[in-house]
Amino acid sequence: MLLFNRDTWQEIFGSIKKNKARTIITVIGVLWGIFIYIVLSGAAKGLDHGFEEKFEDVAMNSMFAWAQQTSVP
Repeated sequence: MLLFNRDTWQEIFGSIKKNKARTIITVIGVLWGIFIYIVLSGAAKGLDHGFEEKFEDVAMNSMFAWAQQTSVP
């Protein structure tokens, strides 16, 4: 059993040819989304690596607190 028969493929490609502007805008949107995903994933990985490198000497089970005056009495 085929997923798509010949008529379905003809309908798909006919729709693509008929709506060229919409097809181009959709392709640009998908490519832009993939690009942004890659950029944000790389930035997150870089931040993760930066934090690990910055805090690798600090004990992982430590907590630090500084006592300072607050604006609320």
